[in-house]
Amino acid sequence: MEFLDHSEFLGLIAPLGVRERDLIGSVRFTLDPDAGAGLEPTSVVFAAEGEGVVRVGADALPGVVEGVIHKEHLAEVALCPARAWGPIVDLVAFDLAGDERWDEIDAEVALHLRTRDPLALGSEDHRLIRRILSAILEHGEPGEHDLSVVAVGAPIVMNLEQAGRLTVWCGNRAIADVVSRLVQPRAS
Repeated sequence: MEFLDHSEFLGLIAPLGVRERDLIGSVRFTLDPDAGAGLEPTSVVFAAEGEGVVRVGADALPGVVEGVIHKEHLAEVALCPARAWGPIVDLVAFDLAGDERWDEIDAEVALHLRTRDPLALGSEDHRLIRRILSAILEHGEPGEHDLSVVAVGAPIVMNLEQAGRLTVWCGNRAIADVVSRLVQPRAS
């Protein structure tokens, strides 16, 4: 688990077709079909309501993210705040207090509070993702605590909105079909 330089990270993911989009002070990641990576970007949206979404409650979204990571065998992912780390770290501090791996980087976390430097997590730290996302959904504020989970080495991006919406960008329709079947849709 380590923080990556924001600019270097953008260079690392660019060949995968992953792009950062600024939406009035908040950032989201998407897949760009014109990136020359042979992509056919398709998104799957998970939310409690809305047209064209896989219906799922907000409390299930951390499990969906975890399911995508495991199903697609993503060894390394990066957590990227939509704004800055400070509000997110303040929010999750209690939930992660006493976690040995988090405690190991606590001093480094303090150096990144005003940045959007991605936090890279290897497979041994993926369990932290569920805890962080759960805390965001339970205690966070929309916009202030939104977060992206970007695959390192694969064209998969997950944008979590604290308001209870998860958009998963997949490199092609086949991956999107697998992702959309990770949860059983709730009856309307």
